[in-house]
Amino acid sequence: MATPYVPVPMPIGNSASSFTTNRNQRSSSFGSVSTSSNSSKGQLEDSNMGAASSIEYSTRPRETEEQNPETVNWEDRPSTPTILGYEVMEERAKFTVYKILVKKTPEESWVVFRRYTDFSRLNDKLKEMFPGFRLALPPKRWFKDNYNADFLEDRQLGLQAFLQNLVAHKDIAN
Repeated sequence: MATPYVPVPMPIGNSASSFTTNRNQRSSSFGSVSTSSNSSKGQLEDSNMGAASSIEYSTRPRETEEQNPETVNWEDRPSTPTILGYEVMEERAKFTVYKILVKKTPEESWVVFRRYTDFSRLNDKLKEMFPGFRLALPPKRWFKDNYNADFLEDRQLGLQAFLQNLVAHKDIAN
C-alpha cells in the first residue's frame, strides 16, 4: 500500500522547465519536488479532499502587487498545462495518477492530479460537444502491464500532447 501523498506548493518563478522530465529520468515520485521560498508570492488553497475527489491547490498573486508588463498579454493566452510526472498508487486498487501543473500567469498556477480515465472521460465529452474535432489520446492498454515505466512515460508524453492540443484549439480553450 502506497503512502498517501500530500499537496505541496509548487515554486513559481523563472519557468516550469525545471519540473519537466526526460526519458532517462524517472518521474514516478512526487516527493522529490522541492518548494522554494517564492511560495510567499501566493496564498495556498486546499480544496476539500474526499475519497473520490482530486487534490488541487493554487497560488494567487497579492492584491498590492503591481502589474508586470510581461504578464499583460497572459490574459489572452490559455492556461498552459504541463504534466510533471506520475505515481502508481496502491490504495484499494492499483492505478496511476498524473501530476499536472497549470500556469495561468507567471504569478498564478496550480497543480491537479488526474487519472487516465479522467482524460478519457474528458475526451468523450469533447467528442459530444465538438463532433467534428478529434483529439488524439494515448491508447488504453488491455493485455500488458499498465505499470511498466516505459509505457507510463510514453503515455505521459501522449497525455502532454493531448493537453497542448486541447488548449491550442480556440473553440475549446475559450
